[in-house]
Parts: sequence; structure tokens; C-alpha cells
Amino acid sequence: MAKLSEELLRLFGLGELSATAVQRLAQAAWDDGWGRQSPLAKRLCGAGCHGKWARNVPRDIMKAAEDLVWDASEAKPYVFKLSGGKDFEIYLPHEILPNLVGADLGQWCMDDVSLNNEPLGNHMTRWANHADVNYSGRLSDVLAIGLHYDGVQYTSTNRAGGAKSVKVASMNIMSARDSTKKAVRIPLFVAKKARFCKCGCGGFDTVQEIFDVVAWSFRCLRDGVMPNARHDGSPWTAYDKVVRGESGKQIPVAGLMQMRGDWEALVEFFRFRFYTSDNFCWMCNATAGQGPLCYTDFSATAPHRSTCLNHQSYVMNLAREQAQPSNIFRCPGFELCCLVVDSMHSADLGCFCDALGSIFYNEVYCKGYYPNKEEGIKALNKQLDKYYRDHPEHKTSKVTPLTLQQIKGKDSPYPVLKAKAAQVRHLAEFGLLLATKHLHGRGAQPESGLPAQSAWTLPRQHRLRTRVQEHLRLQHDMFAGMVRYSAACQADHFDATVCRESMLYFLKSLSSLHFLWRDRCENPNNQPFALRPKSHCLQHLVQDHIITFGSPSQFWCYRDEDFCGAVKSICSKTKAPATLETNVLKKLRILAGLGVRV
Repeated sequence: MAKLSEELLRLFGLGELSATAVQRLAQAAWDDGWGRQSPLAKRLCGAGCHGKWARNVPRDIMKAAEDLVWDASEAKPYVFKLSGGKDFEIYLPHEILPNLVGADLGQWCMDDVSLNNEPLGNHMTRWANHADVNYSGRLSDVLAIGLHYDGVQYTSTNRAGGAKSVKVASMNIMSARDSTKKAVRIPLFVAKKARFCKCGCGGFDTVQEIFDVVAWSFRCLRDGVMPNARHDGSPWTAYDKVVRGESGKQIPVAGLMQMRGDWEALVEFFRFRFYTSDNFCWMCNATAGQGPLCYTDFSATAPHRSTCLNHQSYVMNLAREQAQPSNIFRCPGFELCCLVVDSMHSADLGCFCDALGSIFYNEVYCKGYYPNKEEGIKALNKQLDKYYRDHPEHKTSKVTPLTLQQIKGKDSPYPVLKAKAAQVRHLAEFGLLLATKHLHGRGAQPESGLPAQSAWTLPRQHRLRTRVQEHLRLQHDMFAGMVRYSAACQADHFDATVCRESMLYFLKSLSSLHFLWRDRCENPNNQPFALRPKSHCLQHLVQDHIITFGSPSQFWCYRDEDFCGAVKSICSKTKAPATLETNVLKKLRILAGLGVRV
């Protein structure tokens, strides 16, 4: 009997059904004799005085979900005023975690074996020894928390220029022993663009105020005690006295040990160097322009490797520039090394797209293979379809039918594959197969309708005609590195050396191809194998971050992007702008309570 009421609540949470539609369906089912033993069914049916007061229906459904423990936890929003004078709601980590973890703390913490053998265990030890922490208890009783912050664009209208955006923050428990528990994303806040400061800071001042509250919450988690006053030291309000936890009550000890997000979000949040500037990297002093510190050197002894910044040098640089550090650094033990490069954005939506787009471009436009580009794209799709038939595990992430615009658009200065991250990641082996075909040729494949083809070549008059073999060898090496890196990320036993060497092999080959195709070229921008600053981030990923956090698959943003996708869907279907933030947070918590993976 409860299944229908849960499904109605799930569809309401996802924004697929409006509150009034949920009430009407529940009322119709109730009239047919359904749900007499279900308290939730009775509440859904009676929302808004059985639909008579339509404006009260959403409120009553939300209250029913909360009262009947479909909500994710007993935590209530913490309300404080931003500098503009408007109230802002945020869920506090120190109030969420006690209810989420409950009496099963051991399943959310690392055991002694993992603490001694996994990179995260070493990172937690450094956190415990930090001067702001000085934790002397058992690390197997400490929760390691990861935070994700990003912007979400959505639209609730077909009108041109009707796109809107919100900023979203969520957290997860990285130390959980079960992968399902690690994947749970808990919303902290949703902030509309209108919330952010208009003084020219790009919203930085508002973010500072919000994360000052987050840092206070993590100081409570460091001490393992519920606070006895608000974040600014003022006494509890009347509302706080009712809904806040008991002052001085023991809570689990936890620390913020990781921050995730795409490069744009990190620049906005931390005021890092902008990614289009010459000194673009926030982790070292590499330059985009040619010179001794140019980022295009991917060797282990590259000069820019000696300029890597630690937390102390980063803070000293801020002091010299008279710049304010982010308030997230007020979280005990949180330092620059806790900010991670995301493999999904830098590789799957970055350099891997450049590599695959370039080889697809060379395949389609090869005059030795096809008479025109239309025949070329048709043949490429046939090869892709055969690859998907041979690899049914990738059937949910097909990129076919591929169009020419997805390889090189009219406004794109170089080939780059436009596809989803998972689609790109699953094409690593196909890229290697195509590179092997270009290098050695292939025989006829009657089952796919593809003719026999010789090795790939260039027209006689092309400036690189004499260097075709060099190109083919480098292209093959590049995809071999890409395949080995992808395999290392998915391996049951992560080998950091294999992961690092494979990515560096890929980057060195991509760099060599980049300069090969631009040698003696009049229009160097309009060439395949682009090399972007994201490639430099990948070098930091495999040379610095996997040492701290292990496999890139443990901290890439796929689950975070799924969560943001759910936020986008809910926002686009929420018709009350004034209460958007509150309603989105409540719906996310309802979905989490129902066990819906968002």
C-alpha cells in the first residue's frame, strides 16, 4: 500500500509532478479504497484540506514528508543574515552527521588496516597532527568529509535568454567503508545568483559569509561537541532553541579533508589566478607562454615542478598581494593540498575530447579513405556501432550517431569531440583501435560493410607529408597511454605508478603532436591536437593528488554532477522563484530519505 505514496513523493521531489497533481492522484486512489493503512497516503490525500486550498498543498506535502521521517535527517536549516540584510538558509554539517551516522559510526569511518595502507589514511594523519586540530584520539573514529561546490544553470521557460543559475554545495563522507555510502551526497545550501554581492567581487564576498558558517560548523566537528551559541557568538534565537541540538552534546569527530569542483568554480571561490592568464596555475608558477616555466613540458624534471606551492607559500603570496584568503581555510586542518583536480573535467571533458576529436577529424577528412566528409562521417559511425556491439557494457553511453558538428563546429578553432564525459571515457579503446588502423591499415570487414584500408596518409603537397610516420607513432602512443590510465582508474587494486606513468605518456605524446602539427604552419590555431592548460592540471593530478587521495575515480565529480543534474531538473520545474532555494533543499532531502540516488 505504501509503494504508491512513496512513488508520488518521489515524482514530486524530482519535479515530475506538481503538488496539486500529487494530491489529486492520491485523492482519486483514496476514493478507490487505497491507502487506508498508510499514514503518508492519508496525509497526501488530505493536503490543502483535500485540495480545497491549493496554495497550501505544497506546504502540507512537505510537512508530511518531514513528519513521517521521509526526510534525510532531523537537521533543520540554520538561518542567518547576509550582508545585504536577507535571510539565508544552510544545513550545518555538525547537525547532519549525528543523525546520518547514528549508532553505526564504524561503517562510516576507515578501519585500522585502511588507515595504514591507503593514501587517505596518511592524509587523515596529517590532518590530526595539524596545529589547528591536534587530535589525539583514534582516527578510526573520525569522519573524513569531502565538499563539492559548483554552479548550476537551468531554464524554466523556452524564452530566449531565460537561463538562470544557482550555486550548490554538497558533502559526502569519503571515509565510509561501503561505496554506496561514499556516493551519498548531502545538500548544504542552494543560492540564487541574485543573492551574490554586486560590488565587483564576482560574488566572492557573499561566498565568504556563507563559508564562514561552514567553517564554524567544522570547528564544532573537530571538538566533537554541539555549540552553545550561534556562529558569530550571539545567543540562540527563539527558533534555534527549539530546533538546534542540545548544547554540549557529544557528536562524531569529523574534518573537511577535500574540496572538489571544476576550474571555473575554484577560481570564483578562491580567487585563484584566472585560467586564461599567463600565470594560470594555482598550484605552481607554470606559464602559458613560451619560456623556461612553460606548462607544455610534462617531464618529471620540468622547471615548473620546482615552483609548486604549498599552503605556507600560498598564504605568503596572498599577504604580499594584500588579498583575502577564502574562509574555507578556517576549517581546522584544511589546506591548499585539500583542493583536488577533477579527472572528469580535466581529462574526460578536456584533453581526451581533444585527442578523440582530432583523430576523428583526421579519419573523416582523409582523402585516401573517403571521397568526401559525408562518406567519412558515415563510415566512422559504422565503426563506432561495431565497437559498441563488441562492447555491450558501453551501450548506455553511446555517442552515435555522430555528426560533423560534434567533431569540429563552425566556431571551434580546432577539433574537439562534443560529448558527455562518460561517453568520452568509454571511447579510449576505440581511439586506440582507430590509431592502430591509421598506423598499420586494416583488411576488409564484410560484417560492418567497411572496405579494406591502407595506413593513413596525407596529400603529397602537405607540409607534414614526410613526417606521417612520426605522427602515426605519436598518435598510437597517446591512445595507448589513455587506455592504460583509464584501466588504472578502474582497477580493483590501484597502482599509482601505472596511473602516473600512463597519464604522463599520454600528455607527452599529445604535446609532441601539438607542436608537430603547428610546425611551419601559417594558421597554428586551426590544427588538430590542441594543447590546453587543462593538460597541466592533469600533470598535477597524477604527480601530486593521487599521492594524497589515491585513485582519481575516488574523487572525480561524476556523482557530484549527477547531484547537480538533479538540482537542475528540480529548479527548472519549480515555479516559485521567491522560495526556490528552500524548496529545492527540501525536495533533495525528501529524495535522499526515500533512498533515491541523486
